[in-house]
Amino acid sequence: MLLRSSGRTKVRQNKYVVVAAKKSRRRREDNMVEIRKSKREESLLKIVTKAFAINVNPVENSQQIVSTGGDDGSNIISILLFIAFIGLSILTIGVIYIAVTDFLQKREKEKFEKEEAAKKKKSGKKRKVRARAGARGFGQKLEDDDDDYLN
Repeated sequence: MLLRSSGRTKVRQNKYVVVAAKKSRRRREDNMVEIRKSKREESLLKIVTKAFAINVNPVENSQQIVSTGGDDGSNIISILLFIAFIGLSILTIGVIYIAVTDFLQKREKEKFEKEEAAKKKKSGKKRKVRARAGARGFGQKLEDDDDDYLN
């Protein structure tokens, strides 16, 4: 029985051609690259044809898009989009209002600070040094105001 099985294996080995692993791997990789290239070309061709079809008659295409949205799902979507538009509009107006009020407050604050600085400069030049009234400390001159009191 052993002889028979070995005879069969020899027959089988002769039937199949042994291909080098490197050659088969290279051939598979080349085939995969060709397949990817052909798919990429097909997708680019589809995109170009769609773009060309859209550019030919944009009015007709837009009418087709609008006319196909007649079911209940599209009505709900259009209502939700409208609500989103209103919400974003209100939000935008609020942001603009906050920015404008902040700008006006900063401008008013700067104006007030400039006026205060100008007042300090003016009052600083006109101010005279005067002696303090009240208790006198050591080393200050005493003025006789008693003469005015007697008169």
